[in-house]
Amino acid sequence: MASPIVTSSPIGTKQKRLIISLLLLCAAAFPAVAQTFRTQAPATVGQDEQIRVQYVLSTDGGEDFRCPPSADFDILGGPSTSTYSSMQWVNGKSSSSSSITYTYILQARRTGKLALPRPSVRVGGKTLHATPLSINVVAGSGRPKGQGRAQQQAPRSAGDEDMHDDIRTARAVTPRDLYVRCTATKSTLYEQEPVVLTYKVYARAGVGLSQVVPRRKPEMKGFWTQEVELPSNLQPTYENIGGSTYRVFTFMQFVAFPQQTGTLTLPPLITDCSVVQRDPHIDPLEAFFNGGGSLTTRLQRSTEAVVLTVKPLPTPRPAGFSGGVGRLQAEGKLLSEPATNDIATYRITVSGQGNMKLIQPPHVSFPKSFDSYDPKTSDATRITYGGIAGKITFDYTFVPREEGDFLLPATDFTYFDIEAGSYRTVHLPATPLHVKKGQRSREDVEHELALRQSDIRPDRTAPASARQLGYGAYLLALLGIILLALLADRLMRLPLADRLHRFLTKGRVQRNRRLSAAEAALAQGDAQTFYAALDQAFQASDADPEAASRLLSRRFAPDAAEPSVMQSTMEAARKLLPLLLLALLPATGLAAPAADSAAVAPALAVSPADSLYNAGNAAYRLKENAQAVLCYSRALWLDPDHDDARYNLALVQTRLEDRFSPPQEMFFTTLTRTLRTSHSTGTWLAWSLLLAALMALCVLTFRRVAQPVVRRVVFYLGLVALILFVTTNIFAFRQHRDQARNAQAVVMADAAPLYNSPVARSKPALTLHAGTTVLMADAYGKDWVEVVLPDTRRFWASRKHLCPVRQ
Repeated sequence: MASPIVTSSPIGTKQKRLIISLLLLCAAAFPAVAQTFRTQAPATVGQDEQIRVQYVLSTDGGEDFRCPPSADFDILGGPSTSTYSSMQWVNGKSSSSSSITYTYILQARRTGKLALPRPSVRVGGKTLHATPLSINVVAGSGRPKGQGRAQQQAPRSAGDEDMHDDIRTARAVTPRDLYVRCTATKSTLYEQEPVVLTYKVYARAGVGLSQVVPRRKPEMKGFWTQEVELPSNLQPTYENIGGSTYRVFTFMQFVAFPQQTGTLTLPPLITDCSVVQRDPHIDPLEAFFNGGGSLTTRLQRSTEAVVLTVKPLPTPRPAGFSGGVGRLQAEGKLLSEPATNDIATYRITVSGQGNMKLIQPPHVSFPKSFDSYDPKTSDATRITYGGIAGKITFDYTFVPREEGDFLLPATDFTYFDIEAGSYRTVHLPATPLHVKKGQRSREDVEHELALRQSDIRPDRTAPASARQLGYGAYLLALLGIILLALLADRLMRLPLADRLHRFLTKGRVQRNRRLSAAEAALAQGDAQTFYAALDQAFQASDADPEAASRLLSRRFAPDAAEPSVMQSTMEAARKLLPLLLLALLPATGLAAPAADSAAVAPALAVSPADSLYNAGNAAYRLKENAQAVLCYSRALWLDPDHDDARYNLALVQTRLEDRFSPPQEMFFTTLTRTLRTSHSTGTWLAWSLLLAALMALCVLTFRRVAQPVVRRVVFYLGLVALILFVTTNIFAFRQHRDQARNAQAVVMADAAPLYNSPVARSKPALTLHAGTTVLMADAYGKDWVEVVLPDTRRFWASRKHLCPVRQ
């Protein structure tokens, strides 16, 4: 064996560290004799330096770590916990070791030889205390001369140093390096005038700021506030302050409206700032196993108090002052020309920028013969730096009770103009109103008003119901009813006493019992018991004696005990035994729809109609009325029996801007259409089956009963059932056809112009608004659709403004 070659080259620093690391790893492979809790810290430090102290536990089962306070040190950060584990194979055997390190960043309060705190930790029910250790704290810096950072590189200015350091080394972050401020867009303002309050954190270049968390919301007594939504990730801006570059983060912002006058003070806001720092003294190998040698220090910063001077609005305030402050405009309009007992709406829209949410509805005087109601407020505003911008809509609902010409009196909207520093009044002119005679009753009006004042019905979360009855299953079920009626007619030909004896009592029970015994004997292969039980079953039944005798003669054949012969005999017996059709019905196509539905139901949490209904509820709560109308309409297209969708659709339609008077038609036509559309195709088919069964029962009773009174009652009852049977079938067919040909569409655009011809260059004849439902009657090219309004008027509209109900 050749001896190893030994070189005489000197071992460098890197090689020494590598050898030491390998020795430590080898030592860690052997199990520890005892659990230890030791302290690691530098021997000498300066009073103005930060001290990195580590408490190392040589196991991974530590819990309930506690460190007592010390009068000699301030805790700047910690404890931060890190774990270390290793596994090694030596001579085919594995060994492992682990440790937990608790790290503190301390700063000494005085010089001298100071004892470090001795924390404790529980391991396996035993309490361990860290080894005692003292460090020598000297004045100034405790680093040896020539080892400081300033001696390792060329000197540079503080600003230059900060620009080149991504993360500061482990030294104190002063209030000049990191601070928070609250700024206001103005210090003197009027009552109700908006002011923007911005909370920012300033981090000097080189400070590794990772997180800013206010301890609580700012206290703003005397203000009505709205928080401005900011991005989740803070995007910095850069500012040069006092010759140093700072990264500036806006972490919170409010638009505040003072509700009091005088001097209002916003108290300081305490904020926790997390700063990531690099330790220059950590060994590179240790830094690799401890996340790169960086530490997170939590620092507390506080804003200064903000003082605002709030001036009162000029006095005297005008009569009818709305409370609005800002730059505002107002307009009023009548949404539709009503008839008697129609619900009409007069809308006042206030737009601009200011304290929009605090504006009171203007007072509107209606004629004495009108029933008027409290206005409904709709908010379409957004928060901006200048306050709340957008529009507030006040809808005044009224019902005229008499026909004739009326005049809605003029209305004044008064607000305080900030730019002019004075009150301004917007004059809304009087509105002439011609009321014609209507067709609606007071009950219709009260029902719609109740809808407007109610809320939508809740979501549906029940599992999907079984599939509705289709035409295929309906025909099979109808055929089954006819067969049952024929079978019952045959049974009724027997004498009454024999039927009661054989069918209702002993005969049927004995036949079923003996037939079950024959089934059991067939399964066991017992031919003798099988034929004996089958013979007794025929004796207790109404089967044809000659056919039964021919069938039972097989018992004397040479191959009577063969399983195939016994099986064919059993199948032939089933065909001969009466009333067995009732037991065989579940195996036919009549039960297929229910079985199919049972297989489909677990696949969906809710039915498709319920899913669309729930989506409509979500859209309504988000004030997307057009989307809600579309979802409810599609739910009714899938399931006309969906009462909740029908109710919510009617409710949402009372919130829409477009209102149309229904066309005049005969009462019978309206009643028939309402009744036909009240249920789905499957429901009408189910009613048709029940009526078919009632007709069959009436026919059987009419044929077998001799009493004239009973026959007369049964005849008329069957005649009524026949009429209803035909009616339900017609309703089912019409409902199925309407569902297949549904041509409804919902206007999704905020404003959809309608034209008399499919030419966009012509002047619009009418404008529809979001949520209105129309019928698509014809098409012209790819872009134009002829629509029919609820009042039967026809126009042309752009296809891009409509969304069909049928998917």
